[in-house]
Amino acid sequence: MRLPLQYFVCRFTAMFLCCFAFAETSAQAEKPLEYNKDIRPILSDHCFACHGPAEGSREADLRLDERESALDLGSIVPGEPDESEMIRRILSADHDEIMPPAESNKPLSAEQKEILSRWIKQGAKYQVHWSFIAPVKPKLPLVSDPTWVKNPIDQFVLAQLDLQGLKPSQQADRATLIRRVCFDLTGLPPTLKDLKRFNASQEANWYEQMVDLYLAQPAFGERMALSWMDAARYGDTSVFHADGPRDMWPWRNWVIDSYNQSKPFDEFTVEQIAGDLIENATPYQKIASGFNRNHATTDEGGAIAEEWRIDYVVDRVQTTSNVWLGISMECAQCHSHKFDPISQKEYYGFFAFFNQTSDPGMQSRKGNQTPVVNVPDVQRDTQIEQLTQLIAKADLALKDNEKQIEPAFQKWIVEESEKVRSGNGPQPPSDMLAHFTLDETAGEQVSDSIANLKGTVKGKASWIAAKHAGGIQLDGSNFIELGDIGNFDNNEAISYGCWVKPQGNPSGAPIAKMNEDNSHRGWDMLISNGNVAVYIINSWPGNAIKVTTKEKIPADKWTHLFATYDGSGKAEGVGSWPTRASRLDGGSSTRLPGRGGFRRRSTSGSRRSSWS
Repeated sequence: MRLPLQYFVCRFTAMFLCCFAFAETSAQAEKPLEYNKDIRPILSDHCFACHGPAEGSREADLRLDERESALDLGSIVPGEPDESEMIRRILSADHDEIMPPAESNKPLSAEQKEILSRWIKQGAKYQVHWSFIAPVKPKLPLVSDPTWVKNPIDQFVLAQLDLQGLKPSQQADRATLIRRVCFDLTGLPPTLKDLKRFNASQEANWYEQMVDLYLAQPAFGERMALSWMDAARYGDTSVFHADGPRDMWPWRNWVIDSYNQSKPFDEFTVEQIAGDLIENATPYQKIASGFNRNHATTDEGGAIAEEWRIDYVVDRVQTTSNVWLGISMECAQCHSHKFDPISQKEYYGFFAFFNQTSDPGMQSRKGNQTPVVNVPDVQRDTQIEQLTQLIAKADLALKDNEKQIEPAFQKWIVEESEKVRSGNGPQPPSDMLAHFTLDETAGEQVSDSIANLKGTVKGKASWIAAKHAGGIQLDGSNFIELGDIGNFDNNEAISYGCWVKPQGNPSGAPIAKMNEDNSHRGWDMLISNGNVAVYIINSWPGNAIKVTTKEKIPADKWTHLFATYDGSGKAEGVGSWPTRASRLDGGSSTRLPGRGGFRRRSTSGSRRSSWS
C-alpha cells in the first residue's frame, strides 16, 4: 500500500519532536535540581498538608519539609529513588497506598513524579526557605555569541535564549530606545527636546548620558517609589468607616527622596522599621517609621478600641514579614504555619516587637492620630526661630518693666488698702447673695458665709484640697445642691462664678440653675471641650443668650471662672466675652435648685473635674 505524502511529513515531524524532547530531557537531567525552585513547590502543594510543619494535621510522624525526618523514616534514600518509600508511594497504583491520597484531589503529574525521582537520585539536597538564604553572585554562563554581550545581564539573557534555541532580536532604533529608557526610569515619555537631542547625538556615550539624565530627575524617585507604595499599603485616608483624611505624604516624600539620593538599603530598612528608636533620631528618621502606620484605621463608635489596636499590630507583623522577610507569617497567628517554617511561638515573638505602640485603637477621622512628627520646613522653621527670638526679647523687656514698676505697685496697694480700711476707698459688694467656700472638707453638708444658706452633696462626697481650702471632685454622678438661690429675670443684673480644675477634656456645667425639661429655662456656666459658655435661657434655642470664650481653659490647673450679666437682655451685656447669640426676651427664673456640678443631663464625654 502506498501511503500519502502527508504521512511521511507527519511521521518525520513526530520523529523530530521525539528526538527534540529526548534531547531536552537529557539536558535537564544533567542540570542539578534546586530544592526551593523545583522541589519545595511540589511538596508544599501536594504533601505538606499532612507531612509538613503543622503538628495537628501531621500523619505518620513524617515531615517531608525536614531532611532528617524524611531520611530517618526511609521515605527518602539519597541517590536511590527505587529504594525510597516516597517514590514507591507516588508511583503506586494501589488506592490504599498511593500518595497523595486520591481523596485529597491533589494528584501528581507524571512530570512532577519524574522530578522528585530525579531529585532523590541527585542526592535529595534540601535548602532552608529561600528568604533565609543570603544572595550569592552567580557565575556568568557560557553563551554562543560573546560579541553580542554588552553587560553581565546580557550574558544571562543570551544563555536562556541559547537554551531555547532562539536568537536575539535586532536592536531597536534609537527613538524607541530613548522612549523605553525614559518610561522605565521615570514612568513618563521623553520630552520632544530630549528625544531630538539624543536621537541626533553623535557622541559615543549618548546612551549613558541619557540614563544619567533620567536618573537625576525627581521623577525617577517617584517611579521607583510607586511599587514601594503598594508594598507598604500607602494611603492618605483612614480606609474604614468614614475614611477620613490623614497626612501620610511626608513618609511618601521620604521614600521618593531616598531613591533620588541613592540611600543605602540597610539605612532604608532600619529607618522605616525603627527610625523613631534611633538614638537622637532626626525628624526625617522618625517620619521614615511611618511605614508602620500606613495601615487602615477606624473611629467607628461601636468599635472596640483594644480589638482594633491588636488588628493594627497584626497588620504590621504581616506587612513587615511580607516586605522585609519575603515570607508569609500571617497563618501562624492561629497555628504553626503548614507550609512555611514559622511556628506560632515565633509569630507572637515577632508580634511582641510591635505590641508596644503608643497609638490607640480608636483613631481620628480629622487628621493624623497622635503620636505625630512635625515635618521640617526650611522657610517655616526659619520664621519660627526668628519669632522665638523676638518673643524671648519681649519676655525680657516685660520682666524688666515688671521690676521697674513693682515698687510703685506695692506702694499703691498699701495706699489703697489704707483707704479701704478707713472707709474712704471702694468697698466690697454688699449685695452678695451667697458664697460657698467649701471649707468643711468632710461630710455631705456645705454652708455659705453670707446668708448662712445650706447645701447638700448629692452622690459621693469626694473632698479634696483645692485652690484655697477645700473642694469637691465631680465625676458626673455627683453634685452639690445649693438650694433656691440665683433666681433672676432678663432685666436683672447678676454675677456668678467658681474655681475649677478640669481633668483632661471634660464637658459639663460646674455651676447651674436650669430646668432641662422646660426648654432649658434658667442659667448655667458650661465647659465644653475646654471652652466656657454662659447660657441665660427663657426657651432654648429661640429665646436665649449664649456667650462662649474664644480660648480654652487649661486642664489640670485651677482656673477662676466668673460671669457678669447687666440685665440688658443682650449678649453684649454678659461680661466682655465674644458673643454667639444676640438677645433674650423673657424671664430665666426656675423653681429648680441651683447646683454646683454638672447638669442633670450633661453632655457626653469625660466629666471629671474639681469644684471649689
